[in-house]
Amino acid sequence: MVLAEQLIEDTPNHSLTLFDRGFYSLGLLYKWQSEGEERHGMIPARKGLQFDILESYSRVDKRVRLRATPQARKKFPELPDEIEPR
Repeated sequence: MVLAEQLIEDTPNHSLTLFDRGFYSLGLLYKWQSEGEERHGMIPARKGLQFDILESYSRVDKRVRLRATPQARKKFPELPDEIEPR
């Protein structure tokens, strides 16, 4: 996670970055998307993930609401209580 976080500065705007399952972190995803223009990150949902579906585009493509855990907020203080990734 620490090494992935170091790549944020070098990531181009208007890009999509695909993360492996081992990089599941709401804080990292939020930071990746918020520190640039039109930067998107995609992470496979982990088993047992709790989320609310806000909009459905297909069987596997959805915009969801995720709630940050206290542990994630401690590590990433700028992380809001909820994020809405697709």
